Amino acid sequence: MPLPVGWPGRPLPLMPGDFSNYAPDGMGLGVTPMVRPYDRLEDGFNGASYYGLSERSTDPVQGAPLYDQAGGVIYFSADVPWTSLRTALSLIGVYLDETEFVVFAGSSGDPLRDRYADQARIIRRRTLERSYGAGPEVEALGPQSSTVADFVRQFMAEQKKKWNHPDYVFSPGMDGMFGGDGDYAREQLCFGFMVENAYLGICRIWSRAWLVTK
Repeated sequence: MPLPVGWPGRPLPLMPGDFSNYAPDGMGLGVTPMVRPYDRLEDGFNGASYYGLSERSTDPVQGAPLYDQAGGVIYFSADVPWTSLRTALSLIGVYLDETEFVVFAGSSGDPLRDRYADQARIIRRRTLERSYGAGPEVEALGPQSSTVADFVRQFMAEQKKKWNHPDYVFSPGMDGMFGGDGDYAREQLCFGFMVENAYLGICRIWSRAWLVTK
């Protein structure tokens, strides 16, 4: 069951249900600055921390995670076989068998502007405390009875039921939502998935549409 976007009901330094923010790459661990024999004193405080966080970039090369071997964003059809999608998600670092996670879900008020209809953010339960500053509320959540993989499949199934119709190739529930004219250009449901931070177990999935033209 998704948590409300305002969870835990009190302000945190960064709200985990705020979809407008993306987690940076890295571990986010504070470490003592290291000064090597040939460094100046200030170098130890200005150098990169291999246990820290790195800024996110939209450049496909610069945007690769510096502190992890996998990550990124993929876009895919609503009809992709689950075996293929599971393999793809595993390749980009998704912990599909994880049960210690929570979900935040929301919908766009302007899908054409936001480029999504509905989305869900998946976060490892312990990350809520370590990286977001949540406290006793985290222990009260407990583990899920299903896995991240189960949730992804459920999300996709619910989105297909919400937007599609068995008698139509297109997604009639999305007519005009992403700029289609209902004739030459028609919306068809598809999805996006992003690994925000593989180490912290933060990722998100969202429904979107592509315009099928005659």
